[in-house]
Amino acid sequence: MVMSLEQVTAQLALVGVGGAAVLGSFLALLIGGFANRPRRGRERGATPDLRTEPPAVAAFVAEGYDVGDHAVPATLIDLAARRHVDIDDVGDGHVLVHLRAADDGAALAPFERRVLDHVRRLAVGGVVPAKAMTTGPADASRRWWKVFRREVVADAAARGLCRPRWETSTLVELGAGVVVGLACALGVNALDANETVDNAAELLAFMVAGAAIALGVVLERLHRDDPQRETPAGMEADAHWSGVRRWLAEVGDFRALPASAVRVRDRYLAYACAFELAPVAAGQLPLGAEDDRHAWSHEGGRWRSVRVRYPVQRPGWGAAPWRVLAIGAVAAVVLLLVGRALGPLVGAAGDAIGDSGIGSALALVVVVMFSVVLVVAGALGWAVVRAVGDLAGGTTTVEGVVVRRRRRSRGKDEHRYFVAVDDGSAERVDAWLVSSTLYGRVAQGDRVRATVHPRLGHVTELRVVASAPARVPGEHRSGAGAAAPVSGIGAALVERLERRLPPPPTSGPDPNQELRAMLTRLREPSTDR
Repeated sequence: MVMSLEQVTAQLALVGVGGAAVLGSFLALLIGGFANRPRRGRERGATPDLRTEPPAVAAFVAEGYDVGDHAVPATLIDLAARRHVDIDDVGDGHVLVHLRAADDGAALAPFERRVLDHVRRLAVGGVVPAKAMTTGPADASRRWWKVFRREVVADAAARGLCRPRWETSTLVELGAGVVVGLACALGVNALDANETVDNAAELLAFMVAGAAIALGVVLERLHRDDPQRETPAGMEADAHWSGVRRWLAEVGDFRALPASAVRVRDRYLAYACAFELAPVAAGQLPLGAEDDRHAWSHEGGRWRSVRVRYPVQRPGWGAAPWRVLAIGAVAAVVLLLVGRALGPLVGAAGDAIGDSGIGSALALVVVVMFSVVLVVAGALGWAVVRAVGDLAGGTTTVEGVVVRRRRRSRGKDEHRYFVAVDDGSAERVDAWLVSSTLYGRVAQGDRVRATVHPRLGHVTELRVVASAPARVPGEHRSGAGAAAPVSGIGAALVERLERRLPPPPTSGPDPNQELRAMLTRLREPSTDR
């Protein structure tokens, strides 16, 4: 039975209302996101004066209201500076953390107490090797970090330094667009019960429903992540801590200092670690990993925050221009054949719409398949355009500092290698996808000169101009051996810790196996040197 004009009109009206509601919420979200973006305080001159905020909170307000991964080791160093724990270097970069007796941590902030409690759980006889202080398996570690982050944000909010970018009531109001969009999409289907589907109206309803679901996912993510923005007090703190960060970077010289230097540098080392200016100290305390997408760079004559992007979804990124052109030519032929094969399906879908109730599903499948073909064709076409531009414009030379060096797994034995170089010209840096050979030539912190095709990010040459001033312990060059045996007070501490360990179980896994192996390496001479 054919639908009446009134039914078709009602369906299109519902689609229009639902689409307008979803689009309105999307626009309100974009405008609100731009209007609510965090504002920064006006940076002052370098100063060594510290305020009352702990390092994690200071870095939070001075880094765009984002809790960086270095906040965790910085908190532990701050606990050492305030005499809640002791940090000892026992040789070759191996660090032991000692708990102080009769310290209940009652005066600490919740996130500081969380770090101290974590050390207590791992300590044996009041001592724990720093390398054993992981926060557990991946899932448990993520949960631990999320709670730590919420506690840092709560502490900053209690000090009046930040406020939510999105109030819950605002997200609920924007969520009305999701409800209206889904309701209208369902209404289109209800008007067509037991009758032949009007293809155009139902396909539009599917699109409205998809957009509403996508909007709902975005709103739920915003509610869960709870991003923050400035307050007047936060802008004042930001201006001050930016000046402290400049002083730490230009005067303090903390990059090569170990974590045990807290005994001399006191809380300044903790703040330097929070601002990512003490990579050696942070690397010795593996409570938090280095942030892949956020780095600090002095390129250009001043310290500034740099955002690193990994364009893995950008077609052709890292590939040679001639290779992209070859792949594009082959792909064009394949897509042409696929498009011709989909032609009869379009006709079949049109016939099915008039003959049976399965026409809607068939039409949706055809639309999805055509959409995929168009997206792939557009992506490859844009890659080919950039390849032509690189071939016509040639290569360019980039000189700067390696701010991030990462290896990403693609399977059991396959990896991708990224190098991000900051030349001081932009606040965002695209990490180049390089070969394993080029990747092995450089280390993070090296000053390098690269020859690159700028549009595709294809690196043809990468040379070190000046080596990094300090390397994080544990990242040895090939040929480096194991740790040297400790002696003196370090050996006494290792021996005492071994005596405190419970005997290994007669059956089943030993929960202290990794700790025993580490202590053995510290105590016994290395045979690999």
